[in-house]
Amino acid sequence: MSALLSVLVIEDDPPFRQRLCDSIAAAPDLRLVGAAGDAASGLALLARHQPQVLLLDLGLPDLNGI
Repeated sequence: MSALLSVLVIEDDPPFRQRLCDSIAAAPDLRLVGAAGDAASGLALLARHQPQVLLLDLGLPDLNGI
């Protein structure tokens, strides 16, 4: 059995964020550790969970995703 990859999503579009989270939750090798709609909440989750994968919106209003 392979190890699960932990994933954090930071996306300000609620329907798109939900679709990403649903896709991650359905993947057998991924574990969603959190999701946020803004940079401040997302960075707090990032510090707390230290995921292996970060899906970050490039166009957040309060953070440059690049």
